[in-house]
Amino acid sequence: MKAKRPKQTARAKLAAALASASAPAEMISKAVEGYDDDYLSPLATPIYQLVLDAEAAGLPDIAARAKAGIFDAQRWEAEAWAKSPEGRAAFWELRQGIRLPRGER
Repeated sequence: MKAKRPKQTARAKLAAALASASAPAEMISKAVEGYDDDYLSPLATPIYQLVLDAEAAGLPDIAARAKAGIFDAQRWEAEAWAKSPEGRAAFWELRQGIRLPRGER
């Protein structure tokens, strides 16, 4: 029977790719912290920002891989987020039909 490989988070995959590409230490640190993560990032469009940052750092391969979805969160990461307090709060707000004030929509 083949042993199952442990699941690797998108942010761990990105951090490893950045380290292999000799990216700046700050980029690698941000990746580890989840700055570029679909669910952990404070940004609305973290992968878009990753592409911009990679291009600015002279890492066209990382930018191309990000555009191709290589560093997108996997389904199991989405499910874990949905079960987290943040995910449950987001779904609660959606169910309540909370509307943003005018100008914030």
